[in-house]
Amino acid sequence: MTRTAARLVRTGLAATALAAGTVLATGLAAPAQAGTVHPYGYITQMSCTGASGRIDYSPGISQDAHAEKAVLTATLTGCSDFTGRTFNGSGSLAANLSGNARTTAGSLSGSFVINWPVDSGFNPTVGNAAVNLATNTLNLSGSTSATTGAFRGSVVGTGFTVTGHTGAGTKSHPTTSQTLANTLPLTVRHNGG
Repeated sequence: MTRTAARLVRTGLAATALAAGTVLATGLAAPAQAGTVHPYGYITQMSCTGASGRIDYSPGISQDAHAEKAVLTATLTGCSDFTGRTFNGSGSLAANLSGNARTTAGSLSGSFVINWPVDSGFNPTVGNAAVNLATNTLNLSGSTSATTGAFRGSVVGTGFTVTGHTGAGTKSHPTTSQTLANTLPLTVRHNGG
């Protein structure tokens, strides 16, 4: 057999093996996929329908913007993953934040940790938090991202409404805490495309 003929045989065998491997891999991968495939967008990996808690401010927010430190804590309930599997019990969200804020607006950033319900089996999710404040609302914004633990590289978000407060929001009686109820599910989403 000539060199050219041998090369053609090897090339033909390699192409056949590659095609067979592709068909085999494609055939095996399809049944293993769970949930809806979103090749060019965000995929919700985890969602919790309930997120209620509080945010504590120091020294306290008033009509004038100034430096604030804040601690956000919330209990997470109704959690489920992308396959639709639901988890018993509750999880928790905690964030240590700082920035400038007043009663009607503000921007705080810092770190967060989410402890998922125990029966989920997921490690805690840790990351960078960005919170936007407006009159009677607070949003964990799209730039909140997981850096370690479960769902690393994903975006975390939710929206809260203020259901109560301690303090009048004035300079002499600043608001030192607010109770919160979520207006949107807490979601952990990953960019699939």
